[in-house]
Amino acid sequence: MRLAFAEAISDCGFTTLTAQSCSEALEIIKKGPVDAALIDLMMPATGGIETLQEIKKLDPDLPMFIVSGYTDVAAAVEAVKLGAYDYILKPPDFDRLCLTLKRATEQYNLLKENRRLNTALDVSLENIFGRSAAAKEIISQLHLAAKSDFSVVIQGETGTGKTTAAHSIHRLGKRAEGPFVVVDMGAIPETLVESELFGHEKGAFTGADKKKKGFFEIASGGTIVIDELQNMSPYVQGKLLREDLFFRVCEYGINMPPLRERIEDIVPLAERFLAEACAALNMSQGR
Repeated sequence: MRLAFAEAISDCGFTTLTAQSCSEALEIIKKGPVDAALIDLMMPATGGIETLQEIKKLDPDLPMFIVSGYTDVAAAVEAVKLGAYDYILKPPDFDRLCLTLKRATEQYNLLKENRRLNTALDVSLENIFGRSAAAKEIISQLHLAAKSDFSVVIQGETGTGKTTAAHSIHRLGKRAEGPFVVVDMGAIPETLVESELFGHEKGAFTGADKKKKGFFEIASGGTIVIDELQNMSPYVQGKLLREDLFFRVCEYGINMPPLRERIEDIVPLAERFLAEACAALNMSQGR
C-alpha cells in the first residue's frame, strides 16, 4: 500500500520518499526539505498519531495526512486536533488526494516564503532602527500597526525617525503597492490647507480654474503621512475636528525614543551611516 501511494503521488508530479517506521520518517524529514507527510494510522512500533506528534516537533507547520483503512471518528478528530491537515481513507481517490496535496504544499511553501520575507524585513528594520530592546519594541509596534487599518500617530523628537517609521509601516502593510504621500503641514499656507488636503472643483473659489486632487485622494489605496501635524493653526484644526482631531487620528500610537535612551544602538547606526556615506562618495571605509 505504501508503494502504491508513492507511485500514484509520483504520477501527480511529486517526488516521493518512503519510510517503514517513525524513526525512518524522522530521519528523512531532518535531511529535508519535505513539503508534506502521509502517515498510516496503524504504523508498527510507533503509531500514526504518535508519529504525527514527533514530526510536529521538527516542523510544526508541515502538512500531515493521517491514512487509515477504516473509519475511526475518534482517531480522525484527535488527528485534526493535533494538527493533521486531513484524514484519508484507504483506498483513496488519488485524483482528489493529489489536488489536496497540491493545495496543502502550496500553502506550506507560501507560509515558509512569508516567514523568510518577514525575517529579511526584520533584519532590514534592525539595520535601520537598531538592535536594542527599545529598537526591537519599535519594530514590533511597526508590524502591529501595519497589520491594521488604524490611523497611527508617531511621536518623538526631531531626528528619531518618525517618517522612516511611517514608511516602514507602509512597506510592511497591505497598502505597500499603493502611493506613499508625505505632506509637510509647515510648508502649506493656511489659506490653502483645505484645498491641498481635500482638493477642489473648478470654480470653487477665485483662481480655481481647474479641478484639483487633494493629497488624501492622491494617497487613496496607499498611505498618507501628515508631517508636523502640530503646526496646524487653530483655524485649520477647527476644520479637522479641533480637539477631537488627536483622538480621531490616534487609533494607534507609537513613540520613537531618542538615541540617548538606547545608547547601545549608537555604534551600529554610526557604522551604517558611515558605510552609506562611503558608498555615496565611492570611498573605502579604510581611507
